[in-house]
Amino acid sequence: MPGLISMMSLRAGNPFTTKSRASSSVIITMITGFMRFFIVLLPVLMVLPAFDARWSSSSLQWRGQNEVKRGRSKLLVIGVIGDIHLRLGHSVCDGTRPSSGSQKSSLQGRVAVPLISDSRQCDTSEPLLTSALKHYSRLRLRDKHRPEFLLLLGDNVMHNVGLSLRKHTSCDDAAPGGRRCQPSAWTIALASLAIELKVTRLLCKHLHGHHAFPVVGNNDLPTDWLLPVYGRVRYWYHSLFLIWWRMISGCWTRRHDVHAPSASESVQAQRNSVSRTFQLGGFYTVELEDNVDIVALNTVLWCRKARHGNTAHWRAIAKYQLYWLRHCLQKSYSSGRKVIIVGHVTPGINEYGMQPTWYEEFTGAYISLMAGMYRHTVIGQFFGHFHRDSFRVFRKQAILGYPPMEYSSVLGPERISSIGTTAMFLSPSISPIYGNCPTYRIFEIDPALSTTDYVQYRYGPCPSRAANGRTQDTGTFVRDYQFTALYNISSSSGKVGSHPTTADHLYTLATQLQKQSPRSALWRQFCSRYYVEKSSAMDLCFTPAMHVTISCAFTSKTRSEYSQCILHRTLSKAAAAKAPKH
Repeated sequence: MPGLISMMSLRAGNPFTTKSRASSSVIITMITGFMRFFIVLLPVLMVLPAFDARWSSSSLQWRGQNEVKRGRSKLLVIGVIGDIHLRLGHSVCDGTRPSSGSQKSSLQGRVAVPLISDSRQCDTSEPLLTSALKHYSRLRLRDKHRPEFLLLLGDNVMHNVGLSLRKHTSCDDAAPGGRRCQPSAWTIALASLAIELKVTRLLCKHLHGHHAFPVVGNNDLPTDWLLPVYGRVRYWYHSLFLIWWRMISGCWTRRHDVHAPSASESVQAQRNSVSRTFQLGGFYTVELEDNVDIVALNTVLWCRKARHGNTAHWRAIAKYQLYWLRHCLQKSYSSGRKVIIVGHVTPGINEYGMQPTWYEEFTGAYISLMAGMYRHTVIGQFFGHFHRDSFRVFRKQAILGYPPMEYSSVLGPERISSIGTTAMFLSPSISPIYGNCPTYRIFEIDPALSTTDYVQYRYGPCPSRAANGRTQDTGTFVRDYQFTALYNISSSSGKVGSHPTTADHLYTLATQLQKQSPRSALWRQFCSRYYVEKSSAMDLCFTPAMHVTISCAFTSKTRSEYSQCILHRTLSKAAAAKAPKH
């Protein structure tokens, strides 16, 4: 610019003296330099406030957001997504469920779009998961009660990974029965880690800066139900932690932006705290700034279906998780903090196989903790695994003799002095493999009153909601129902102990569902959410046998309680049928 002005002045016969030309050149140079400096500095000044807030600590943003929320509504709002089961990128949905050994072929299943009609009997496609995350992201930015963090209830990996790896198999011509191709265990493990990485990338792409807390499910292991507690396989937890830490820390992209949710510890200290127990057995705890602790359990350690190669090692880790849980609850109880429990498999009875899910000793010890002296410390328990909309509610009874004596040193005297009720929510899945609508939930928890409500969102119109049984998908998630409105549960106000808590409401609801007829309006409302498509399975839900099978699982902790409940309800219905009608 100075050179151009000087050339124009010479051509016009500039009368300025040499001193005047020199001073004008200095002024022009200063103005030009200032303009260049301002142009370069302007973008930095625009980005600096947001960058400085993230650089200092993401927990400051976390704390400020919660203070506004809690001051306005006094609610803790969280998102819950269960059982994603993301398919491999190159896999083809052939319409085969995990329990089926057939190899059906479906042309519709090959369409890579998130349509329910094209995804029946198939796991989650990438477009379907993307649709769920986009809808959740819009709620997080625009909704009145914005979710503060996200809970993932386990099973991010698809069912039957080995069946989808036909291109990467080693064939054995000498196998009995002819040529047999099976992928190696390491191939399946690497494919599972690739899916875990894909889920993390998709979540962080759409929920940047949002904290998500995943838990280990049976499909998140090297192979289904195989616990990594021996040999080189135990390094599985280390690999999984390296992938999941990005979600736990808030999905920040810059290395120095990877902040833990707690402001009381540094980033590295919080990472080491989570990593210490996670690499031991896949469980961890995180302290949040709004006086709430997240306790993520690896419930597969306590499951009867779990497989392991070293019984002594497995039992030591399983018992240590129970001791560790007791320590976390006692620490939160002493400091006046609240606890949210997250797991994959819930204790109690699996109504599909009519068998208990956990070993009885761990079931008794866990319920003694939840329904004992910590029943007001724990404000929410969230589980998945069954892909169904259901719940569990248990009452601790001293006459049952829970827990076994070997846990008396862990649970202390409260195991016989406190009797209470504990409730657990079983969330449906994103995966539509069992014919269910992909759904997720937004929970609203009042820590002061121990009450919980949630709104469920489903993908498009479910067939069971339509008049003709089939409707066209909308391509997005829509509001399904609100828990308290559907079951007519009032939200009381007051202090803890002066009003029914959510556990009390659920126990009353479970009792009503058990006593009422399978053709009653209340049971029909439950079945329309438990089975979400018009099928033979949904028709069976209205039969007396299935009604007793499902409803007794609400409150039964052990196989003996379940058998007694079924016998009692069956005899009661038979006596009611024989009673004379007036």
